[in-house]
Amino acid sequence: MRHGAPNFLGNDVVDLRHPSIATPRRKDRLEARVLSPDERSWLDEGDPEEPFRTIRFWSLWAAKETAFKVLSKSLGSSPVMVHRTLVSRLQFSSTSEELMEVRGEVRNSRLRVRLSGWASREYVHLMGVGARSEPRADNPIDREELSTAGERLPLEMGLERLPEGLVLEELRHRFTDREWAGVHGIPSAWVRLLARRRLSGLLSPSGGRVEILTSGDRPGRTPPTVRVDGSPRSDLDLSLSHHGRFVAWALLLPFP
Repeated sequence: MRHGAPNFLGNDVVDLRHPSIATPRRKDRLEARVLSPDERSWLDEGDPEEPFRTIRFWSLWAAKETAFKVLSKSLGSSPVMVHRTLVSRLQFSSTSEELMEVRGEVRNSRLRVRLSGWASREYVHLMGVGARSEPRADNPIDREELSTAGERLPLEMGLERLPEGLVLEELRHRFTDREWAGVHGIPSAWVRLLARRRLSGLLSPSGGRVEILTSGDRPGRTPPTVRVDGSPRSDLDLSLSHHGRFVAWALLLPFP
């Protein structure tokens, strides 16, 4: 069981080959709208050549989207999203020529989210965990904090390409009625099936029914909850994301 202040989980994936990502004018407008002055300085200090500037920018975007999910869960509702108020600091380290590990943190006056994940020329996938707090806005984040983000909690993340040729109605029989109420497209359905398969292996190896549900005024666009044989599992947290060719999930588990 988790002790102390509850932690909440978020994740976000960006398909860097998606047509909207490759639109320079759109990205320029987004940079001006969503980045803080410190973030813009950090972006300008790095390698100006593409695709590395694109990777860094969309990593900042994914960090803010991840933190917003954490904030919404901690508040119990979604506030107005103002990207510039969620200030990110990221650190990249290469594990190969094709893949970079990402660590970092997002803060605002009410929130501190620790980030970890991966970035490549194909995608960015970040997950973050945090709780409401009152951090000092000017409190620096040192390199040791960045390098250990997310290592103290039982976290898990997964990413897969969306298979080609899926037909939404052909997936319908794999969901209960209340699960299906939260499905709003093929990516939404597929990421639920992948996350549910993993949860079934962890929580119900004997074959109990695992369900991933969303509810409220915006079914399918509210934070997911997990039930096993009809009973809520409030001791864990799940986050789902999809964009373009990719679907992704993250788990905060009650056990190592």
